[in-house]
Amino acid sequence: MGDTRNPYAAPQGDELHRQTFEAEPLLNDATQGARLGNFFLDSIFRQAAAFGPMLLAGSHSPVLNVVLILLGLFGYYAIFESLTGRTPAKYITRTRVVDMLGGKPSFGQILTRSAARFIPFEPFSFLGSSHRGWHDTLSRTRVVRV
Repeated sequence: MGDTRNPYAAPQGDELHRQTFEAEPLLNDATQGARLGNFFLDSIFRQAAAFGPMLLAGSHSPVLNVVLILLGLFGYYAIFESLTGRTPAKYITRTRVVDMLGGKPSFGQILTRSAARFIPFEPFSFLGSSHRGWHDTLSRTRVVRV
């Protein structure tokens, strides 16, 4: 009788946060090994995406070369993850990017993930207890097994 909450009211603040994270156990998080495999494989594929356009353009302008490389590095994740939720490495390791409820992430979340990868020392963010990188936490996404 001491509970004065209206059970029909919309969730508020902490209650909404709690409901969002209650769905998490339904998702099978990718293992650390799969995440590490994604990192190394994507590093190889990302280099091709970054340097390929520069080589094809045949530019002798250092500024243009840097712009093309940065666009390739950023675009690799932004394009693949926004279209399919998976990079080539994620296809190999059978993983996928999802939002916190297991749905398709928004384009804004994918852009945030892609931009967060440029934070210095971001790869070391996996060493914490949650085993989630800053690009996961900042974009409120996760990588799960398919």
